[in-house]
Amino acid sequence: MSEDIVGRGRLEPTQPPGESFEVDCDIRFSSTIQGDSRGFPPRVDTRCDRCVVRRVDSQPIPDGYYTLYIDHDGTRESLQLKRMYGGWYPLGERRFSRHSV
Repeated sequence: MSEDIVGRGRLEPTQPPGESFEVDCDIRFSSTIQGDSRGFPPRVDTRCDRCVVRRVDSQPIPDGYYTLYIDHDGTRESLQLKRMYGGWYPLGERRFSRHSV
């Protein structure tokens, strides 16, 4: 099972001072369900297979910790990201809020 988050959002640094950026993102999560024959409930493992975030104005984004805010499928999501050595790494869990967008 996989889910894509593709679109335009706002990237804000988690620590001031910092500048927020309008970004295009392409993020893919995949989930696997692992059952257990001993009667325990199944466990869902989710991982990020792809994480691409680019500024709309094509300027570089400095390394650091950021929060990505994006409207996706009628929900407003926030995702904690870390940029290190040119790569993006999701941190923690995704957060959803049901707002009409």
